[in-house]
Amino acid sequence: MKPTVTFASCLFAIVSVGAVVGACSSDSTPASDAGTTTDGQVSPTDAQTAADGSTPDTSTPAKDAAVPPPGATEFPAFEGAFVAYANGGKFFGYKEVAKDVDLDASKVTGNVYTAFFNDSGNRFVVTLPARTAGTFDLSATVKVEVSIALGADRAEGALANGKIEVVEAGDKKLKARFYGDTGGVKVHGAMDATLLP
Repeated sequence: MKPTVTFASCLFAIVSVGAVVGACSSDSTPASDAGTTTDGQVSPTDAQTAADGSTPDTSTPAKDAAVPPPGATEFPAFEGAFVAYANGGKFFGYKEVAKDVDLDASKVTGNVYTAFFNDSGNRFVVTLPARTAGTFDLSATVKVEVSIALGADRAEGALANGKIEVVEAGDKKLKARFYGDTGGVKVHGAMDATLLP
């Protein structure tokens, strides 16, 4: 009877040590396995990589990056005073929503609307030939100049190869949305902003 108890005790000790070693080794999961969950399902990032061969740049995640940017020729929805999407280079999957207009820095001069925002590094200047509602091609007379920030990086310049849809252009307010590209970055924006007190 005595040997049986000893054997059972040793077996219990071996199983306990094995469980401890297994628990310790599970904490040090290799980086290559990080995309697979414990039930064998592949994470969305790995699924995208496998599907199209691309690897998303996740080194500097943008706010609300889970929301994909609009298509190349789509106007974005209105959100807050200004929403900006960008795609290209470090701005992959970028989205920023600004709600607080800097009324001291923003201005309306004739048909030129300049807006700055207190709660983001974004700003824009829209130049229209007239305060007329409609959809216009970006040109020398219809311009959208943007400056969007992602940390220390900034994409800025006049947009080309795009359009602007003007919904309302008044003495103090601009409601419009646009798309285009600058410096290899595709930018989409929608503003519904009162720029003067």
